[in-house]
Amino acid sequence: MSVLVVRFAEADFAENGQHVFRLSFHNQRPGVAARVAVVDGSVGGDDPWFGRTVVTLSRPPYPPPAPFPPPQIRGLDTSVTAGPLQNSVSALGTSFQFTFAPLAGCLTCGVPAGTTVFARVGKEPVLVFGEWQVCTAVDVEAQVTVLGGLNVTRTVKRFRFTHDPVETGAYRVQAKSVFTDSQYGLEDISPVESRYIVGEVVFGFGVLDRKTGVLSVTFSADVPFGEANGVVKTATELLNPESSALLGPGVVRVSWPNPRTLSLTLPPARECGLCGAWRDKRAAALAHAVRNNRPDVPVRLWTDPADVSLPTTMQITWLNPTDWYDVQSGFQMTKTVVVTIDDSKRVDGAGVVIAGARVSGGCQTLQLAAVAKDGSWDGVARWSFDDVAWSPNAPSRDDSSQVPPVSEHPGLLEIVAAANSERQSALRLDPTITRPGLRYEFGASLTDCAGQNSTAVMQADRVAGAVPFVFPTTGAVEYVTRFSRSFTIAMETKIPDVASSVAMYGQDCDVDVTALTFLWTNLSSNAPCFFSTVRSSKYDGYERSARAQRNTLTIPPFCLAPQREPHVLELFASYGTGSSGSGSAASRTEVFVTVINSPLIPAMAGGVGPRRVAFGARDFVLDASLSYDPDEGAPYALAMQHVFLWSCGVVQNVYKPDLTSNQLDYKALNALYEAPAVRKCDALIDEILARAGGGAVVPPGVSAAMAIDTLYRFTVQYTVGMRSANVSTLVHAVEERVPTVTLRTPTTPQASGAATRLVGLVSRSGQLGADGAKPVGAITLAWTAVPAVDFSDPNNFLTSTDATALVIAPNVLLPGQKYVFTLVASQFGVNESGYATTTAVEVVGPPALGLVVVTPAEGGSALSTEFAISTSGWGGGGVLLYSIGYVTQSVGGMEAEVFLTRQQASRDAKGVLPCDVGLVAGEVTVFAYAEVPGGGGAVARAETTVRVVPLAEEEVTAAARAALDAAQMLEDLGSAAAAAAAACAAMNPSGNKSFVALHAVGAEEKAARAQIRAGAMALVIASASVTLDIVNEDPGVVLDPDLVGGLIVAVATIAAVPSEMTARAAALGIETVAALLNAPTARSLKEHAVDAAVGLFDVSLTILAIGGGDLFQGLDEGEAEETEKTISNSSSSRRKLKRFRRALLRSDDENVTETTNSTTSEPTATSSQLTLNPLAALALDGCTVAAAAAVRGRVANETIAPMFRGKLSVSAARKFPSDLFLRKGVDEFFSKPITMNHAYAASFSFPISVMNSLNASQHVDVRLYQIDAGTVPSTTRAMSDACAVDLVDDAGHRVFVAEEEEITVLFQIKGTGLLELEKVVYQYQCVRHVGGVWVIDDLLVRTGKAIELASTETEKGRQVTVSCHGKGDSFLGFLVGVSVVPKEFAASTEKSQPTRTLDAYWFVMVFTLFIGTTAGACALKRGMRRYDVKVANSDNAVANKA
Repeated sequence: MSVLVVRFAEADFAENGQHVFRLSFHNQRPGVAARVAVVDGSVGGDDPWFGRTVVTLSRPPYPPPAPFPPPQIRGLDTSVTAGPLQNSVSALGTSFQFTFAPLAGCLTCGVPAGTTVFARVGKEPVLVFGEWQVCTAVDVEAQVTVLGGLNVTRTVKRFRFTHDPVETGAYRVQAKSVFTDSQYGLEDISPVESRYIVGEVVFGFGVLDRKTGVLSVTFSADVPFGEANGVVKTATELLNPESSALLGPGVVRVSWPNPRTLSLTLPPARECGLCGAWRDKRAAALAHAVRNNRPDVPVRLWTDPADVSLPTTMQITWLNPTDWYDVQSGFQMTKTVVVTIDDSKRVDGAGVVIAGARVSGGCQTLQLAAVAKDGSWDGVARWSFDDVAWSPNAPSRDDSSQVPPVSEHPGLLEIVAAANSERQSALRLDPTITRPGLRYEFGASLTDCAGQNSTAVMQADRVAGAVPFVFPTTGAVEYVTRFSRSFTIAMETKIPDVASSVAMYGQDCDVDVTALTFLWTNLSSNAPCFFSTVRSSKYDGYERSARAQRNTLTIPPFCLAPQREPHVLELFASYGTGSSGSGSAASRTEVFVTVINSPLIPAMAGGVGPRRVAFGARDFVLDASLSYDPDEGAPYALAMQHVFLWSCGVVQNVYKPDLTSNQLDYKALNALYEAPAVRKCDALIDEILARAGGGAVVPPGVSAAMAIDTLYRFTVQYTVGMRSANVSTLVHAVEERVPTVTLRTPTTPQASGAATRLVGLVSRSGQLGADGAKPVGAITLAWTAVPAVDFSDPNNFLTSTDATALVIAPNVLLPGQKYVFTLVASQFGVNESGYATTTAVEVVGPPALGLVVVTPAEGGSALSTEFAISTSGWGGGGVLLYSIGYVTQSVGGMEAEVFLTRQQASRDAKGVLPCDVGLVAGEVTVFAYAEVPGGGGAVARAETTVRVVPLAEEEVTAAARAALDAAQMLEDLGSAAAAAAAACAAMNPSGNKSFVALHAVGAEEKAARAQIRAGAMALVIASASVTLDIVNEDPGVVLDPDLVGGLIVAVATIAAVPSEMTARAAALGIETVAALLNAPTARSLKEHAVDAAVGLFDVSLTILAIGGGDLFQGLDEGEAEETEKTISNSSSSRRKLKRFRRALLRSDDENVTETTNSTTSEPTATSSQLTLNPLAALALDGCTVAAAAAVRGRVANETIAPMFRGKLSVSAARKFPSDLFLRKGVDEFFSKPITMNHAYAASFSFPISVMNSLNASQHVDVRLYQIDAGTVPSTTRAMSDACAVDLVDDAGHRVFVAEEEEITVLFQIKGTGLLELEKVVYQYQCVRHVGGVWVIDDLLVRTGKAIELASTETEKGRQVTVSCHGKGDSFLGFLVGVSVVPKEFAASTEKSQPTRTLDAYWFVMVFTLFIGTTAGACALKRGMRRYDVKVANSDNAVANKA
């Protein structure tokens, strides 16, 4: 229904008594009655009059007559009828379109025809508007208000304006209406304005890691506060008062791991209100859900509390979110963040444990700490003092004597009450409030964030006298391990300060702490690994092994037999009575180790899925052949049959996952794995599975029997004897020939602060198409993750995201989250994609930074003052392991971290500090690491500086000698090694480049320094021997890479000055570092540790270059006996060193036989044996070990480690095999030149057989070596650098080169010797070095033309191409032999000066028998007579003259 209202006043009909108006119906059906009403609106007016009329066919005049009287024109206005909302935020790239309408200046006014609109744009905050621009006139349908106030839809004229901003920020648009004709003009003098923002509304989501107490908030965009130079904000400046109170009342610390991640480290759980508020919220939700569980309600209507979904989130609010971004940035922060809290219960084995010494004496304060077994922040402790009894360690007593009850220990009761009132997690018990001879029982409970409560009880014996405090690092005394696993019980010892203890507690505390000894005993059963094979001269039996005489016990596999009852192991610690003390001076600490049979390890080739394969794919196999029984390797284990039983079930009949939008999180994935089968598999599949006949591999054909788009679960039950284990894989097939993808899931928690590595494998389906063609389309790869990871940001990754191997950068994954990753492979010409998915990857966060305090903070003297270092305030709670040390100058001027303590529960350390003589301020950096046990490297580092008074230059040597003497008196090997490193660090070159040394170190002082460095090297090797003993005792053990790296850096620090090193000390250091580089580690070694090792090898070559090793003939056992006296008494370490030396001293004939890898028997020409300096051999051999260690544990293209030193350069990279070759056609390839970023590096190209040998390899290790021309590993000067290459596949095998093929080496000859020659003939021979003998396999003499290269204005080089034949799989260890050969000079009319020919100079890259590989060499000769040169094949300069 339409209504038209016409208003008129009394004046409109005053003259003739009536008022006429015309009404036209343009869209109304004729014959319809129109109702008319006349209403008198005046005061006291007449009653309304109603009437009606019929619509006729009469049409109104067109165009309609002009309004009469004409509208008034008094001014113009402008309105915005369409466009972005005021203050709205839109992404950059949005096109903003505004629609404006000109308006009359008053209610009774009109808009003149010809009016237009102008607009302009300005950007905040300056707001300099641009020029006015004419808007575009358009006709639009719009509602307008006509006279009478009615709204009708009409086609009206509007004006549009478009703005396409090119940068983010806040913008304002202004518009004004303008009318201009020949007589007059009108203009809107108050333009309309609209504000809009180009940028992004930034939101965050938070996750609380209950293990570390870190609340991580991830934002959708970078936050300025998180930038490197961002404004530092405290928690109270970021959070509003309510949220600050929620996370407090303790101090909340703020850190930014990256610009998109905010880490709020919560105070200890006892000082944080978040968990309490969360529990209250959950309790309220539960009470509301079960509100009808009342007696007056039928039970059937009750709600089971277990079925109630309780809240898992809380909310925090920012204080001033508008201040987070500059207004012109275009970004706006949302005000609130939802925080997710994991509500899972503690796993088995978790709970509370009371850490502290079980036996305490009267000379130290006993501290007991209640912590979570898993080291979690999550928990508030409460203490109880429960009982007092006689101690079994007490001396004999009168049986009638009564035990003093709990009530007679008011001091202990007060301490417990005070701890509970303050919710403290630790008790400090002074020995004056306890009594010798008594056993005290304390209890502790721990309530976690979810409200789960756990309890523990501890009994502490109090004895008289001084007793070493010995306690487990983690606080636990009950352990469970597997029969086949190595297991370490880390114990710590707290030794009293004798002087202060005697002054405070009496002469009973005067003991010799340097005489501390340890002894482990199995009180319950046999422990063969606790004994050596040497008969004891003191008692009937065998002597104790080294492991049983250390405070930390490492139990190798198969030592303790599996049994139901735990093994009771006792650690007896004693340092004897002091000079005047009469205490027992001993403690006995028992731990309980339950050993169980190792579960079987079933393995499914290709992973557990889910994954998608092509129907009938030939490369899809069901293979469990990698399954194994870990206990099968036990001595005297019985051989048992391994049986595999395959089964199949359908999980979902229709399974078509959307890889772009329907990603599964770990909970949904687990539900999919555990879902019951909806039906059995088809009979054909069962028949194929039955053909396996109990074997590990199912015959081909399964993929061709699978129904399309059906999710199958294939399960194998692996049985050995009475034990069984299952593993399943989820697979679904599609008709498309999708690539087959497999993906390996990390098996241990990943540290958020470390790189996370994922490795997949992609292969073409192998199924021929309908036309019989092979699937040759290019394959593209993509990764996805749940929770989401921004794969478009290259800063989040250390490798490209379009490869099968992916390395996620540190601080990208959120602590406390579980991620599911998917690798998707799409093949060109195939509609669907293949994929594979990992299981849940758990991420562990590091502790929050603590503080490091040094006493004295200033005024202490270098190498003489003992500094006390302590650390505290680390977030994360629970059991953390601390490592404390200092930073100094090491080899090549690199900074090195030297550790005083490693991975201990103690937060204190003592030691002397070195000071750089070139630093006037004398500032030394002291650091502390805190690590989450079992956190996969979740570690954080804090540091401070301390002012140390530097030594005068002339006093350094004497102070270093005194410091070394003091270090040799220390009982702890780690402390002794740190002190020895400090002594040598003080003698290392200054890190201050502007420092000019005024004191010249003479020959006598250099000899004294060499003795100091040799003694320090022995102490560091002694410390390293303890670690290497563990590897020798248990080859399956894995070491902490930071521990290994610290030992390597310590050795390199001692050997930083070649002129102050003896060849023998350097050789011992190389042996130790090579063994450390080969040691198995839980993670990859850090690059700086491997670089330090190469620096040590470079020092050894420099020793030879300056003539310091000319007389060195190797480390035979007789000569090295005196040196080894200062090394650890570990017989296994000495045996290892001796085995290595014997390998170097074997006869050349034996080495040739045992190290030649070639399988051919063709004759070879062997040159005379060369004199090869053993130190050079050790150093160059160590380089091959360093190159292997640099890439161990990494993935392809993760990193290239260039380790360039003065005399030696090494480059190691792990690559995909395809990186070495370029595709020329469908099946044709050619080699890419392989080189390293070095001015004189060789470039190697390989034949096609190398690629063929790498077809099945997932990666290839490319190791390149360069030895500088100035190095002298033999007796003469050099003319050119030597280069070598090694290619190793993923199985650790050198790749194969066919004998008929050649490897091309392009290298540049450099050296001042060549500049003296104007004309030379180059001779190339391919040689290899085996056990000190040069073997020439290729007798062909090759010549070529040199190419002049102007590398600098003052230096020129010659580049030549050398081709050498391959020799089976042993070639790639070779170096190329290059000779510039002289002749006997004859008299001529030309002016000439004959010079003698230098002996051949051999560069050697040795792969010794000890390492089990081969190598080669490069030889150069030169003649000094111009224009008259001949080619000679002899290596003997005298023979060449004949």
